[in-house]
Amino acid sequence: MDKNTICTIQEDADRLWWSRDPVLDGHPKRIRRFVARNTAIGPKSLGGLGNMSWKDHVIAYSYRAEWMNRYIHPAEAKWKEVLDAMLLKNKKGELKFGAGRGIFFCALTPAQKLRLLRNLPRKAHYLRACMYDHWSLQIKQNLTMTDGIKGEPLWESARYKINCDWKSRTYFINVTRVTIMTDIINRETNKPHTREGWRDWIETLHNEKVGRVKGFKKLTNRELSAKATMMEQVVSQIPQQIINEITQPDQYSPKPGDTVAMVHHEDGDEEGDAFYGIYTDTPAHGARVRLTVIDTVSKEHLTNKYKVAAGQYDIHEVALWKGKRKGDWRVIGPKNTTFPQPKGWHMKGNVEIKLDEYRINAVTKTITKVKFDPPTATEQAWQSRLNWVINFVKVWKMKSFFLTPRDSITWLKIQHRNLFTASRNDQTNGICRACGWTQENQLHLARCRIIKCYFWDKVLQLIEAVGDEIPGTASEHTEYILLGRVSDTDHTGPIGAGILALAWRALYAETVSAHIDKHNVDSGRALKRLADLLKERLVAYGEKWQSWCNVHVHTTKQSTIPLKYQERGVISQDIMGHYTINPEIQKWKDAI
Repeated sequence: MDKNTICTIQEDADRLWWSRDPVLDGHPKRIRRFVARNTAIGPKSLGGLGNMSWKDHVIAYSYRAEWMNRYIHPAEAKWKEVLDAMLLKNKKGELKFGAGRGIFFCALTPAQKLRLLRNLPRKAHYLRACMYDHWSLQIKQNLTMTDGIKGEPLWESARYKINCDWKSRTYFINVTRVTIMTDIINRETNKPHTREGWRDWIETLHNEKVGRVKGFKKLTNRELSAKATMMEQVVSQIPQQIINEITQPDQYSPKPGDTVAMVHHEDGDEEGDAFYGIYTDTPAHGARVRLTVIDTVSKEHLTNKYKVAAGQYDIHEVALWKGKRKGDWRVIGPKNTTFPQPKGWHMKGNVEIKLDEYRINAVTKTITKVKFDPPTATEQAWQSRLNWVINFVKVWKMKSFFLTPRDSITWLKIQHRNLFTASRNDQTNGICRACGWTQENQLHLARCRIIKCYFWDKVLQLIEAVGDEIPGTASEHTEYILLGRVSDTDHTGPIGAGILALAWRALYAETVSAHIDKHNVDSGRALKRLADLLKERLVAYGEKWQSWCNVHVHTTKQSTIPLKYQERGVISQDIMGHYTINPEIQKWKDAI
């Protein structure tokens, strides 16, 4: 999806979300937001509106940023082999990078990124967009974590930089197979290879290719010494702290039920095949491993074969990739030879992530979280105008169970200090139509003596009658009406939040009507509107759950209301969904 299309869709979505009378005619039109753009995209629990940013979602949902994450998923696929051939191998079939598919999670220079892009066919626009979007997320390794450092790439590590020409680097990656940290360590001495050790290793592996690979000739003593010296210089560029980390002995002690890898070392530095299995330890058979077979999607399948977990086999911890379903784990490989591993990563904005939990919704939320601008100015503005301390963490988390989204709009605008009142209307004198002598603003609608006496006091009576808590003193009523504050440590619950939201909707409709039709505010009419709205919402709520229960009423699979949801204060339900609205509501309506 190109940039112009993304912008067009975002503009239409904004118009549908914010405009009072949205018309999608393709012509630009100004819209008035009551919450700033970068605040609205945030979660509701932090003061946002959960308004999705389409651009961020496209980056995640179109899989453009996720394709590189799927590329390193342990499951095999033909498209991965195609990308391997295009990106990771040269015309001779040699590897260009020691990190393999993990190269996209290494600290690449602009030149290295450009080299990767140049390997793609000219018309592979979508693949280029995937790579650009992946790099735009700025996924970086958490360098404070050393778990799994032994399997990190030697040449493309984010912990240091290796100064070595490209031709020599390609030779060491493909001929001597030096790709990860532990490849520089002599297993017998547990120290980096000496120059003589490098010379013997290079000579042995190079001679294996002589006569088998075109262009390979036997090295002279001078060439051998030069390559051994070069490898020694490469190792000298690695910080001693990292050398100390990768030479630390493994402290892994498997527990019964763990997936482990059994590695058999036949010839000193030559690592044999790895066997995977489930570790068991029973009094009858002792410590042994029940072998498993790993399929092409890296899932384990149990066999009836066992190997004793001792002697010629070393037990290694296995890196696992968490699937989308519960209990779905995929085998990546031995932890000491695997990169990248799921844990230990940050996205831009220093947001911690796990690669195996890198999903479309998670990526969208993470990108949005970086751009989210908390409504700090709104909170400070309200706090400076009110007498009591407001806990805005609880304000933003208030919600009700019987409201529609439209019911919450007026109170939401109050909370964000963006309700349009008469004092902001140039076509009126801005005077309150209830008291007749004070400018009408958001704070005044809660403090006006007339509105407070004939409207809000009766609303508070209703809330108290249905069993919800209200402030103990009249001096705290303003904060409760505006922001739901009950005390320094408590805010109103779902019942109070629902009634206050409907009350604000009814009162605002009456004040707007009073200014348009040039009459005084009729508190009785606003209260009647509130009573009608409340009854309608509760009936709709009760009918919804009664219908849900009736779906399977005569079947063995019955739908029933849990006990904790049967008594909700304003409405009561039995196990089969039959409901009764609190009679106090009808008494209150008759009284007004």
